[in-house]
Amino acid sequence: MRVREPMNANVSTEKLLDWRWIVEQIGLSHHYWLSSTRPNGHPHVVPIAAIWHDEALYFSLSLTSVKGRNISQQPRVAIHLESSRNVVILEGVAQPADNAPIRDTVLPRYIERYNFTPPATENNQWLNVHPDRVLAWILSDSYNTSTRWTTTAQ
Repeated sequence: MRVREPMNANVSTEKLLDWRWIVEQIGLSHHYWLSSTRPNGHPHVVPIAAIWHDEALYFSLSLTSVKGRNISQQPRVAIHLESSRNVVILEGVAQPADNAPIRDTVLPRYIERYNFTPPATENNQWLNVHPDRVLAWILSDSYNTSTRWTTTAQ
């Protein structure tokens, strides 16, 4: 279950962003910024190509890349859209994705969108992030629109 609340105290809830707006912004973004944590605690931020499907963001990576090594040690990540005007930040755990949704839905959409097929090797892996927290706002009215979504156990 998703719970929506204002990020700023004493703000009316009338301008809080709804989930449909969040999903629309995720779909409009072409690339995403992935933030992972290096073993020494330093951040590592890189752009990634990804597909939103069934309440999760799917992406492919090399297990030997910096982000791949980081995620294998510390799977909590933050993902930000390209836009700084319509802001959506996803936080959650990157985990190996099931093959069925990738083969049937994610990969065809990925190939169509990016004109690229990620290598199907042992070194390459599909991950997904089901966000447990989403922060969002519209820059031009950030005080009133700053919205925090959290996922709770049902």
